[in-house]
Amino acid sequence: MNIYYFMSPEEYYSILLVISSIFNSFLIKKPLLSRELQINFEKQRKKIFDLLLKNSPTTFKSLLSFEKWIASLEKVIQDEIRRMEREYEKKGGYIGIIYGIIGVFISYIIFKKYTFYGIIALMVIDPIAAVFGKGFGKNRVPITHKSIEGTLFATLFFTIVLMFLGLHPTKAIIISLLTSLVELFSIEDNLTIPLTSSFLIFFLDSQIFF
Repeated sequence: MNIYYFMSPEEYYSILLVISSIFNSFLIKKPLLSRELQINFEKQRKKIFDLLLKNSPTTFKSLLSFEKWIASLEKVIQDEIRRMEREYEKKGGYIGIIYGIIGVFISYIIFKKYTFYGIIALMVIDPIAAVFGKGFGKNRVPITHKSIEGTLFATLFFTIVLMFLGLHPTKAIIISLLTSLVELFSIEDNLTIPLTSSFLIFFLDSQIFF
């Protein structure tokens, strides 16, 4: 069932924007994901071990040691989640969701059908650059502190995706490289990635040599 039978794309993206804004306003007023998980982990752990100690008081020392090990494991997990959260998200919630929808919405208003590629770019480039940048990133750029290695991996992956979607290899490489470079230097890549990718394929589609 096509949702556009019931509403226009503009209405659809507007509703998404409103929903994401409301969702983000709740997050601003509540602890972030890492804090919520920490509280829940601690609560459940204490409940389980209190129950075990009540039923098996003779194994107190062993259970206490095991609980300390679990607590240390929780700390490692929490530290990893905190590292994944952007610094501004710790202050203002997960506003990147809103920026992403705004970027896609503006792309549709300006570039119409080419918005599809902007959405794909957002789904591929941002996470690939983040994951591989964290694992292999050694050379980072000023201000954004993103890695060149992450950008290279994102370019490669997005090029493969675009070629799979039927784009000419040269066009795919140009779009992937330029969009990934914009992601590298952009302060808010969720906004700029869909706009850049949509514009590039719109522009290159009009060039007869492609």
